[in-house]
Amino acid sequence: KQWYQRRVRGINFVGSRGSTQTGIVDNPNKNDFERGQLDLFDFGLADVGDIYCIEMTVGRDDWWLMSNMVVYKEGDRLPKLFRNTHKVGLSSDRSEGQSYLRLCESRY
Repeated sequence: KQWYQRRVRGINFVGSRGSTQTGIVDNPNKNDFERGQLDLFDFGLADVGDIYCIEMTVGRDDWWLMSNMVVYKEGDRLPKLFRNTHKVGLSSDRSEGQSYLRLCESRY
């Protein structure tokens, strides 16, 4: 369990009224971030207005590729889609990928 708790240190949601961060991203008793898997997380975060970017930080040198993230915000009619169009791999080991990734909104 220790390895995937450190994989995603946090997701920062950037919006029209500021930003807020999740802290470590983890579903207890589940292996999150596995290949081909859909992971769902529910965060109770401050309202940052219209979310237009997400920033992810990883803390492990186990290379990971996220294809996209869909963000559902309470009160919004439609979700926001953030695509990793450049297929940037995430890892704390610079020879494997980047430890930080910023993705901004893409329309469906």
